[in-house]
Amino acid sequence: MRLLLLFYLEYLVAVKLRIYNGELYPCERVSDVLDYFKIGTLENGLDIKQIWEIMNVGKLTEYECINCWNLRLCSICSAQLEFSTEPTRQHKLQECIRSEARALFELYELAVLYEFGLDIESIEESL
Repeated sequence: MRLLLLFYLEYLVAVKLRIYNGELYPCERVSDVLDYFKIGTLENGLDIKQIWEIMNVGKLTEYECINCWNLRLCSICSAQLEFSTEPTRQHKLQECIRSEARALFELYELAVLYEFGLDIESIEESL
C-alpha cells in the first residue's frame, strides 16, 4: 500500500500536479473551488491523508465494485463525480451508470471491428 502511494506521489509530481494560488491539486481536471481536491500547499507540503482519500474513490461503493462486471474496464476518478462538498455513494453510483455505458460502447466497437476483419493480435504485437 505504501509503495502504491509513493508511485502515485511520484506520478503527481512528474506529470499532473497543478498549483493554483499556492495550493496543490492532483490534476487539471479537478475543481479548485472545492476544498476536497486540495492535496496540500506550497508552504505546508502534501496532505497524504487527502491524497489517499481522493485515490480511493472506489471505497464509496466497495461492495458494488467487487461484484460489478465493469470492474476491470472502469475508469472513474474523483474528478468525474458531481458533488458540492465531498463525494458520496450516490454520486459514485450515478457515474457508474455512465462508466458502464462507455464500456459497453467500447466493447461493441471492438466487436464490430473484429467482425469486419481487424486482427487484434497483430496490433497488440506491434505495440
